[in-house]
Amino acid sequence: MYIYLITFVFSCLSLFVFEKFNGKVKYVFLFIGIFLPAFLAGCRADVIGTDVRNYVEPIQIYASGMSRFTEYINGNIVLLSGDAFSRIEKGYSTFVFLISRINKSLFLNLFITQFLIIGLTVIGLVKFKKYINISLPFSMFLYYMLFFNISLNLVRQSIAMAIIFCAFPFLLENKWLQFLISIFIATLFHRTAIIGLIIFILYLVLIRDAQIRKVKFGEKTLCIKWRQLISGFIVLLVAIILIGSSSILNPILHLLNLSNFGLLYSKGFGSFSFSQTLIRLPFLFLLIFSWNKMENDNLKYFYFILTVIDILFSQMSGGSSIILRISYYLSIFYIYAIPNEIEVWPSRSRSILQIVFIVGCLSYWYYMFVLNNYNETVPFIFNPMLF
Repeated sequence: MYIYLITFVFSCLSLFVFEKFNGKVKYVFLFIGIFLPAFLAGCRADVIGTDVRNYVEPIQIYASGMSRFTEYINGNIVLLSGDAFSRIEKGYSTFVFLISRINKSLFLNLFITQFLIIGLTVIGLVKFKKYINISLPFSMFLYYMLFFNISLNLVRQSIAMAIIFCAFPFLLENKWLQFLISIFIATLFHRTAIIGLIIFILYLVLIRDAQIRKVKFGEKTLCIKWRQLISGFIVLLVAIILIGSSSILNPILHLLNLSNFGLLYSKGFGSFSFSQTLIRLPFLFLLIFSWNKMENDNLKYFYFILTVIDILFSQMSGGSSIILRISYYLSIFYIYAIPNEIEVWPSRSRSILQIVFIVGCLSYWYYMFVLNNYNETVPFIFNPMLF
């Protein structure tokens, strides 16, 4: 357990120095901040994270034994998880093959994978910081508490999530094509990344259209606050889709090329997870309390919709983990939202809120990953082949 916390602390300290220093030397600390957690991930045994033995290690061994890419990518082997290799997204398969050309060890695979995930996350935050005032080390601490241990297990999805997370500032720059290309690249690592299209649509609807709509009724003019109206409509629509009927959801999943998840969703239907909802409520409360202070920050509407939808998804995750996994594409945006919302408070209140969320997220990390061993990453075991 402690090896995780020590790594997180030193990584955040390195990012703190990067944030405070000027000059090229600060990028050394940026590299260290990314390298430390990636190195730790690379040193883990194959029992840390269930998916490592299920598909990461088997694909690494398979790729290391192949000399030609075409023969490798068209292989029909069956993985330990029981899935056919052909079902693994081609982007991830190609990624592993390229790594195996450098070195056949599992260490390099796990190290480069995590370096990519952490690197994309940090880059996304650095780009976001150009437009919104946030604390980089505080943001990464939130990531470590909420998502690092998950990334040791859900490897392909974590890469896809990191790509979409890193691409979000493209929307702030009105670079829509780059964001859509990023979604496509993310789907090459995990097809659920198509959820990024929902994020894209929500951003366009809630952020791009900032005007108050005026509707005339005879001699009277009624002013409609468009964002409030559309926000309520979206929440209602999502609630109807989630709890209404699988006949509504299945065509949507088919449209998103996620038809196989329809059955998994139906298993979770009616099985509520109140613990997952309670975990997310502090994020919603922080946004509500910060709402008036974010008067000129239109992102608050985007944060609100993502938070509410995430809560709706998480509450339906009691019977099927796939629902919770899909919600991760939304909940990872807390890493942007929480620091953004805290920064609008005065200095003293800001410090108190940061401490509260640090303690709260640390408690969550201990409860989920240490006590309940969620994703099977604690205790940390080093790969004996490295020593």
